[in-house]
Amino acid sequence: ADDDGDYDRPGAAIYPALLEPLYEAALDPVLGPVVEAGVSVRGIGGASIVDKDLRTLLGDDVEGPFSVQYCGTGDLDACRDALWEAVATVADELAAEYGDDTSAWLVEGRRSMFTPGLIPDDFRATNRPTFQQVIEFANN
Repeated sequence: ADDDGDYDRPGAAIYPALLEPLYEAALDPVLGPVVEAGVSVRGIGGASIVDKDLRTLLGDDVEGPFSVQYCGTGDLDACRDALWEAVATVADELAAEYGDDTSAWLVEGRRSMFTPGLIPDDFRATNRPTFQQVIEFANN
């Protein structure tokens, strides 16, 4: 971390830009009208639906498989093509915004503020796990 206020790796720009288009590419063959209507598939369950559908399509055992195959309507090649097309489209959009050098695809880091703003300072936000623990090792 160089303290310039930006994330130091391009993943912070790529992941949020790519997530919704990947979901849409996977689910559009079946849920097209819903997706085209602007209903977000990213919310609760969106990732789980895509995950389970892709695992099923790849032949993995899944508990309670869906009665409908979404990505590529069950055709692995069609699914793969749709997902890679989404990746290529997002890469082109990011290149148009940040340039061709992917190492320069850096976005501003998240900042946290004191609520309700009584203290004017802010600080770098940290993505912490829900569960944290402290472990102490004693000398033996």
